[in-house]
Amino acid sequence: MRFFFSGEIDALVSDAWRNASRPLEKRLNAALGERDYGPAVREFALIPMIMRPEWQKDFYKEGRLLVENLLAAVRDVQRKAGKGLNGDALIADILATVS
Repeated sequence: MRFFFSGEIDALVSDAWRNASRPLEKRLNAALGERDYGPAVREFALIPMIMRPEWQKDFYKEGRLLVENLLAAVRDVQRKAGKGLNGDALIADILATVS
């Protein structure tokens, strides 16, 4: 399973985003990159929009932290992929890798 983190990130927080996302992406890919969690998904791309609070009035608010967001994405895809993704094992491995 490969991981790719990107985003539409406000310039005020872009450095903080990069400092949080890049090490996590590298750590997950090093630990889980060669594992197979089923035929439905080979890569997770997490691409949030993070905007200044004053610009969020008309958009969905991004309220989850990076790992929480990734786990929610895995659960969403698992629900849609059914037996094509062993999401429970992937979630357990993500949590073991980041703890």
